[in-house]
Amino acid sequence: MNFFERLFNNPANTDHLAQCPRCLGKGYVDMDDIKRLKNELKWRPGKCAYCNGKGKVEPALITKVAADEAYLTVDESKRERDLFMEGDPAAVRRGELYKENVDRWIHQIKEMYFEECMSVEEIVAAILQGRPGVGDKEVKELLVYVQKVIDSATKN
Repeated sequence: MNFFERLFNNPANTDHLAQCPRCLGKGYVDMDDIKRLKNELKWRPGKCAYCNGKGKVEPALITKVAADEAYLTVDESKRERDLFMEGDPAAVRRGELYKENVDRWIHQIKEMYFEECMSVEEIVAAILQGRPGVGDKEVKELLVYVQKVIDSATKN
């Protein structure tokens, strides 16, 4: 590799990078970012999966992948993230299916509460039915989440 290739391909040379549109350059997504991107029911605060915690991204990425893409989370493997970011058709389809499933799940929670008049506790019990071994921490997180879904629906 010659001098110019090392100079211009140097990962430390970040002058050409753009501020991450998801975390606004912080490297992590907070509740303000989540609200701004309208993903309150789909994300939690944490490391930014869009820029991988770096705060900057290649400018071309901003035109290829939306900052509010729900599938792009830190729960996905690096390989899956890379495939998705590159526009791999199978990864993009998995992203679409993920969004559909999350939206369907949120809709089902609202339906159980508003149409079937189930309590938050009854909804959680129905969701966990047939899933033995779920710990207290997970049950509490699910209770909070179901309440959050209901609260978001009553605000609208």
